Amino acid sequence: MSDSDSLLESLPPARRLALAYAPAAARLPLLAFLALDVRLAGIVRNSHEPMLAQLRLAWWREQLQRDGGAWPEGEPLLAALRSWDGRHDALVPLVDAWEGMTGAPPLDPAVFEALAEARGGAFAALADTRAAEALRLGRNWALADLAARLSHPEEKAAALALARAADWRAARLPAALRPLAVPDPGGLFEIRLASMDGARGNFQTWHPSVTQPIWREVQARQQAFALSAWSRGIFNLARGGEARYVEGLWVTGEFFDVLGLRPAAGRLLSPDDDRPGCAPRAVIGYGFWHRTYGGDPAVVGRTMALRGRPIEII
Repeated sequence: MSDSDSLLESLPPARRLALAYAPAAARLPLLAFLALDVRLAGIVRNSHEPMLAQLRLAWWREQLQRDGGAWPEGEPLLAALRSWDGRHDALVPLVDAWEGMTGAPPLDPAVFEALAEARGGAFAALADTRAAEALRLGRNWALADLAARLSHPEEKAAALALARAADWRAARLPAALRPLAVPDPGGLFEIRLASMDGARGNFQTWHPSVTQPIWREVQARQQAFALSAWSRGIFNLARGGEARYVEGLWVTGEFFDVLGLRPAAGRLLSPDDDRPGCAPRAVIGYGFWHRTYGGDPAVVGRTMALRGRPIEII
């Protein structure tokens, strides 16, 4: 298990899923930020004395104020934060904001606003363009996350009021911040196989894949949730000659509805595209659309080669 895998495992399921929506080049910096946020939250949550939490937070503040070359070796999270290329001082306010969460309940709503601003500022620091929109949507994400996770009734109500009062207009974001397009990360949960006792076959992944029959059985046995399934894949887009590989996702027809995403052109996959015998179809990302097709809306309905097979772009 690599260091990146261990950091990924530290994230809540919804954040792991949202992270999969980020392009490969942006995934490590975003993973480092999200893992740091989880680490700081754990310090606050698991320290019985505020002073102990503050001491541990002070260590992280000190590291983030130093040059990355001076960091101690052996800490996977610090190693991942080197992917910020010297911009990690933008995460110092995140430590300060989590320290504000060590106060006695009920906390003042200003504490939640400060944490939301710090989290939003981290997203803005990762945005090469549209930093103001990244700050706004990152702040909104943070408030929704707090409203979903706080347990104290007064604090939960205060965070929910702040989230409802926020500006939730959609915005076009840099590809690096695609996970912010997921509107309600607090409402996403992940289902995994809890036990492989009695299973047959070769299951070498860290978390064994849910097979198609298992997936259909899960779908048939519940009505309470909107479900989708997904897995990462490497796809060869070449029609012949030299291979041209890109990262992508295998998804079920409900995937985009569950995430609450909307297309810039054409349509997204639906359950009708996921029935046995239906024609294979593909949804291309915004960045790929512009890099490969110049953002031409007429690409809808064309075919592309995917592992040597023609696939319709919808």
